[in-house]
Parts: sequence; C-alpha cells; structure tokens
Amino acid sequence: MFLYTHNSFGKILISKRAINRVALNSCMDCYGITKVKKVKSYFLDNEISFVIKLNVKYGVSIPAVIEAVKSNLKYKVEKYSTMVVTDSLILVVGIND
Repeated sequence: MFLYTHNSFGKILISKRAINRVALNSCMDCYGITKVKKVKSYFLDNEISFVIKLNVKYGVSIPAVIEAVKSNLKYKVEKYSTMVVTDSLILVVGIND
C-alpha cells in the first residue's frame, strides 16, 4: 500500500513500510525504549495514525517515555512524509532489565 501526497514538485508516493520504518526508528531514538514489538499505521487522506507496541526499560517513568515517543513520532513522521500525524496509541507490553 502506498501513501499519496503532493507538493510543488508533483506527486509523491511513500510506501506504508517506509512510514512504519520511520515510526520504528523514532521510537528507538527515545530514552527508555528497549524494543519495538509492532507498528501499525492507518492512512486517511493526508493524515496518519499509529498503534505501537513496545517494551520499556525497568525503572523509567512510563508516562514520560510515552510522551517522548508521541512527540518524537509526530515530529519525525511529519518531517519526512509531510503528512499529519493525528493520533498515536502507544502500548507498553513489556518491561526489560
């Protein structure tokens, strides 16, 4: 599946896999994340939403990590795709030492 957008240079096609990879990397850039289990993205017009399952490091503040992930995800996906991230559901499914 491809995401279609356009700018002053013309039409742009971005694969869903590429968007998911940007999302995964943006999560792993955040302190306290040990593993990203699953990234699902949903497209509607010029908008993207995500459901991400991940593991965090033992001892970190889970709400702080989730806020950092959401902020970084929104910034990087919007920067690289020019699409708008409308929603992101971050699920902590495990804690690692």
